[in-house]
Amino acid sequence: MQLATLFLRLSALAIVLSACVSQPQQGIPEMDWQQRQQLLTKLADWSFSGKVLVKTADSADSARLHWQQQANDLELRLSGPVGLKEVSVRRRDGQVSVLRDGKWQTMGTTDDALRREFGWSLPLAYLPWWLKGLPSPAITSRQTRGNNGELGQLQQAGWTLDYLEYQAVEQHWLPARIDFSRGEVKGKILLKHWTLTP
Repeated sequence: MQLATLFLRLSALAIVLSACVSQPQQGIPEMDWQQRQQLLTKLADWSFSGKVLVKTADSADSARLHWQQQANDLELRLSGPVGLKEVSVRRRDGQVSVLRDGKWQTMGTTDDALRREFGWSLPLAYLPWWLKGLPSPAITSRQTRGNNGELGQLQQAGWTLDYLEYQAVEQHWLPARIDFSRGEVKGKILLKHWTLTP
């Protein structure tokens, strides 16, 4: 008798949890994909802190990540176990620099800067879009949607991104975890503590 009661309670709990997953986050207005794209595209100034984990055929690195975006300019800082050092990369007016020995040194591209420091690189030309849960409008992509109309999976520029978790940030539904892969490069980005500038 007790076993049957326990089974019924677990079944009820599973139904409640599945309903919660399929419903839009409370406080976030329901919208279709076009509306969501327009709203997120207008979001130009933002930042978050979190963590990035990258695995290649030769290494596995993890680091704390702080990202700040202001229109087309960005600055990111990686710190922690990766290489036992802190690296800051910024792009201002199309020029990419790396902070080394207290001085900003010009690099060719943002991707070159990461590859030189760590031996791997991420497509920083597209990441400002991907981190918000949008495809870059610069090139074609393949997309699937989640239960609430958000981006579920994105294939673009040879990369596959799986959006496994989202979070409510003010009136936005923003990624909390993105898994990515391209060839032998695989990893995930955990996005926490979003700050949105009006």
